Amino acid sequence: MLVSTPVVLSPLVLSAQLVFALATPPAPGTREVLYLVTPQPTGIDAPALADAVGIYTRDLQLAVRVVSGESPPSTPAAAPSVAALVHAHGARLAFWCVPADDARSVTLFSVDDAGTWREERVPFNGTVRADFHRAVALKLRAILTSSPRGERAEAPPRAAPADAGLASSPGVATGPPFAPAEPGPVKDAGPRWALGLQYGLALSPAQSTTPRQFAGFEIAAGPGSSSLHGLELFLGGRLASAEPATVATGTISLVEVPLRLGARWVGRGRRIAGALGVFATVDLISASASSTVGAKSDTLTASGGGGVQALARVPASGRWCLELTAWAEVISPRTRFFVGDTPAIETGRYRVGLALGPALSTR
Repeated sequence: MLVSTPVVLSPLVLSAQLVFALATPPAPGTREVLYLVTPQPTGIDAPALADAVGIYTRDLQLAVRVVSGESPPSTPAAAPSVAALVHAHGARLAFWCVPADDARSVTLFSVDDAGTWREERVPFNGTVRADFHRAVALKLRAILTSSPRGERAEAPPRAAPADAGLASSPGVATGPPFAPAEPGPVKDAGPRWALGLQYGLALSPAQSTTPRQFAGFEIAAGPGSSSLHGLELFLGGRLASAEPATVATGTISLVEVPLRLGARWVGRGRRIAGALGVFATVDLISASASSTVGAKSDTLTASGGGGVQALARVPASGRWCLELTAWAEVISPRTRFFVGDTPAIETGRYRVGLALGPALSTR
């Protein structure tokens, strides 16, 4: 949920940030973009937004630094104070986001090292936050590339407010947002890693007419947040509930642990991501048998196979999402287990399943 929280800039807080910035200058040759984050909850995923801005400005040799504290007032009079903070960090620009009361948009405020004030409204969709992160990053990139690197935008002079408590900086310019610049090549931040947990049902018709419950996990590596489509690799495992069987000569209990390695093609829409893929399976099978005369025996074996998978991924909150997975696979060879000389249970050749669970990703 997007929350609009009014904030007020404290001169004492800003002065403390300036002192800290002067005591910890950036590495030589490094320019930064400052992201001013308020401690009050706003519904904006600050780490994910900082990642997106870093991706879209990396080829400009800029780094994003998150500065926690009260956000400046939403008026151009705050520009000199923010510009002083930008200069103290040796940065190119500072920006912050203020949600609208209707929770459908966010106002993006920015002040560059020349003291130029800008504000733009960005649509916000709480269920597809990647679109919001991308829009903010592209707007900031347009600002940063609208003039040659190192040049400062000309701005009409404006006197600093009397209670700012800081040395005056170049004046403030207000007006319509800069026209978007054509983005240049963007370097990706690397693969997106995700860990998912699963609970579901699996059915092997030739083995049993009753679906078996299972719990499992999956680790996936896919394209970074700047990609809409791409190949995703995954590795997973499941632990199915034990399957018992009783024959005239005794009882047997079968436990299966399927392990999977596969690849799928992911396509992302506005509200949901879908994927189709294939996988190979190694099925570890453990059987424990007890005969009517008291003899016991344990067996461990394995079989192989492969299949197809379909996945739907729905954003939930922040980096959490909900995944629904369906699959069908072929198992070979079939394995028959005996109690004494009596066949007790035989694994099926085909298996289908459905799973649901949460997943947490790195971006």
